[in-house]
Amino acid sequence: MQPTMSPTELDEIYTAMCYRMTALGEHNTSLYLARVALLALSRHTGFTDAARLLDEVSQSFEEASNMPDPAS
Repeated sequence: MQPTMSPTELDEIYTAMCYRMTALGEHNTSLYLARVALLALSRHTGFTDAARLLDEVSQSFEEASNMPDPAS
């Protein structure tokens, strides 16, 4: 298994993605992210792990929607 990225490396990748999405324009952002996700999943260790990752991401959205509004 490949080593994970350091927090600094993750920040650099996040920043690079933000710059690229800005350059592509808002209308292409969803497509860009979908392509990045599919390429990342295709390089993942296998179907089961990729499916588990999708479940974790979906669950994080569900948890976020159940959080109280900080403005309240």
